[in-house]
Amino acid sequence: MINRAVAAVPQLQHLGFHAWGVVSTIDVKDDVVCCFEQDVGFQRPDGREIEAEAQMVPEQLSPEDGTYSVKSHLIRNYIHSLNPSVLPSASDEEKSRAFDVNLACVTSFRGCFYSCQLAPAVWEDLSQIYRRNKWSVEGEGDPRCSR
Repeated sequence: MINRAVAAVPQLQHLGFHAWGVVSTIDVKDDVVCCFEQDVGFQRPDGREIEAEAQMVPEQLSPEDGTYSVKSHLIRNYIHSLNPSVLPSASDEEKSRAFDVNLACVTSFRGCFYSCQLAPAVWEDLSQIYRRNKWSVEGEGDPRCSR
């Protein structure tokens, strides 16, 4: 209901109402969970969106970087997405980092602005990769992205 109102009247975001959503998908085959996906999205007051979409994928769809990988991309030039993937064989620490979501900003008056606020551990891992490659990452240097 609030998401529809905010979509119809975007000025409501300045009053602390924000459009956001959480979706979880569980795929089961032969009574065994084979895939799991968690997606959290938030629409910023400027119309851009941020999302954190974590997934556990079967071994045959393994990420090329081992049991845990992190990627980031821009969709349709206005949605910034963080995408961690883990295998069922990943460590508990890797699974915890991939699925660590902080919903505090989605319910706060100011809302979320950077993906680091939605998925701080994943953003931290991504920023380390970006620094090694001398790339800039959205939110770097902003106090909202420091732990």
